[in-house]
Amino acid sequence: MVYYFTCKVVDPPALIYMGKNMEENEDLIKHGWEEDVWYDYHLNCTSNSIQMNLRVRKSNTRIYHEHDGEYYQFHVHPHSSAHVYLRLQSGQSWENIPQKLLEDLGQLTKDNSIKGCKENNVTILYTPWSNLLKTNDMATGEVSFHDQNKVKKMQVKTKNNKIINRLEKTRIEKFPDLEKEKLGAEKEKRRIVRETAIAKEQEELRLEQDRKNKEAQKSYDSLFDESNMRSNYDSNIDLEDDFITIVMTEMVEELFKPQEEEWLCNSNAAVSIWFVEPSTDPDQKFDSVQVSPTFTYSIFGHKEQIYGYKNLEIVLKFASGSLATYFDVQYTEKIPDVSSKSIADNVIDKMKEFIPNDYITNYDTFLKTVDDDAYRFKPMGEKITEYRLEQGEDEDKVYEIYKTTFETPRFKEYHRRFQIMVLFYIEAATYIDEDEKWETMLLFEKKRIGDKHIYGFVGFCTMYNYYFYNREKNISTENNINDKVPNSICVNEGKILPEDIRLRISQFLIFPHFQGKGHGSKLYQTIYQYVLSNSRIKELAVEIPNESFEAIRDKNDLRYLREHKVFEGLVAPVDKKAIDSIRRNYKLNKRQLLRCLEIELLRKLNKMDAAAYKAYRLQVKERLYNWNKEILKDVDRAERIGKLEETFKGLIEEYHEIILKYN
Repeated sequence: MVYYFTCKVVDPPALIYMGKNMEENEDLIKHGWEEDVWYDYHLNCTSNSIQMNLRVRKSNTRIYHEHDGEYYQFHVHPHSSAHVYLRLQSGQSWENIPQKLLEDLGQLTKDNSIKGCKENNVTILYTPWSNLLKTNDMATGEVSFHDQNKVKKMQVKTKNNKIINRLEKTRIEKFPDLEKEKLGAEKEKRRIVRETAIAKEQEELRLEQDRKNKEAQKSYDSLFDESNMRSNYDSNIDLEDDFITIVMTEMVEELFKPQEEEWLCNSNAAVSIWFVEPSTDPDQKFDSVQVSPTFTYSIFGHKEQIYGYKNLEIVLKFASGSLATYFDVQYTEKIPDVSSKSIADNVIDKMKEFIPNDYITNYDTFLKTVDDDAYRFKPMGEKITEYRLEQGEDEDKVYEIYKTTFETPRFKEYHRRFQIMVLFYIEAATYIDEDEKWETMLLFEKKRIGDKHIYGFVGFCTMYNYYFYNREKNISTENNINDKVPNSICVNEGKILPEDIRLRISQFLIFPHFQGKGHGSKLYQTIYQYVLSNSRIKELAVEIPNESFEAIRDKNDLRYLREHKVFEGLVAPVDKKAIDSIRRNYKLNKRQLLRCLEIELLRKLNKMDAAAYKAYRLQVKERLYNWNKEILKDVDRAERIGKLEETFKGLIEEYHEIILKYN
């Protein structure tokens, strides 16, 4: 969730937005643009604060161009605080922001600082976004600078309630897709460049034709050439028409011709994905299954359109086990070039940015590779478990799960082959770095063909090892936030990981042709059992789950907690010590544990018992308030009560649906 504000001290007004939590902080840092300028306060600032971005509305656009201008980030020195981002209009400099706008940004940043909001004379620092330095070993939201000389300071003496109240009255809430916005902006820039180039070429052609016409008017060479002579009976053209007008009309028609809809196609429909393997049917050599992508905007832009082709098909075929890749682009017609320059989208180059370098372009070679790899390919990594599906599943099929890291032999190459699937099927997904702290669970189907076995890739889950701050073992203040994370014995093929780990699920995907059979639950159960069995892992978290994954997570967490009678005998209000004890023992993060607890309490609640229902309602509302305290603290009491009640009712409806589904 992102909170938006409108700042009207400048004309045109400025848009400000704030990320709700650290994960959104990270996304806002990650998806800045080259022309943006950010503000921050010092090296290794931790962003356990709210993050804010500011944009200036463009008065001469249909809505506003988010790709025109610059961002600025503000931060309170030396306290944990919100990050504020400003986008300047074209031609403005980050070094001379209007003073009134600086005052608003400073006040908003100070007000959203945990300690800065209570103090006077706080320092705000700012720097261009391109000066921010982000490395893999930094914590979530943590950044540094390339050049300290590009960091400026400003002072905020005291809180100005008038400014804060004015901005708060404009606040709205949205769920933007930051990566998609950036991709869309980049696509828009390319479109403008392309159209500008076409217009320039057309103008040059017009000028050249104009020059030739003037030269022809001065020449007598063709004056008595009978082939150039005509009468009114020979032509439909009015001799009084101006020749230049005719030429310009033809040029305008040519200019607008490329915009015809017949040259546009939907990239989701154009991409076809196939998985190919040797057939179990003796009458045919290969079996194949075709699936279509859900998303392609990461490759072809937010409109998911490709321009310049008719009947375009982008073919990606994978060997089911080894994922050896065949790539081909086919079409019946391509739009003509303009002045020797292609105006069609370069589909091949776009795709080559995202597929491995060892792709195959000869189909016969690919089929031979499929046949050879099928019996030679074996999964990599440590085998964790295996299972069979119920409901009459083929007895010759068994499913195996393996744990890997980027240090596992053959895994880096294998990961580069399947990582494009996250772009096709996980919204807002991006490629991950090949960092030693990543772990990946791989799920394979193993089936018999004759007296041999072949493997097919079913799905995967990527997980990152974060440091888990254990409050019972550590005493820390804001003054020592730069202390090194403690390390212990070597794990992950010799790589050192934190002593206590918070394992966070990042990407979780079962391929479309294997969905709906229970593989997602089996993979999640395996991950959870791995977490419970690993003494170093203290908590399992999830990075921005979508609805499909939340359904899998809720179903399996509730099943496990019920089977182990974790909530047996508990009634609202549940003691916080009991909640902390359960959280430590079962390693679910606090939000998910409380969600499961509230569902179970509601399932067993006697709604005719007014006192019991009131106790339950107050416990849930207390959590909702604490979770949204920063938003609600400045809202008047009546409105705060109304918002909590509205949120509570919506949550109870959701809980009832889950209870009916998984009771």
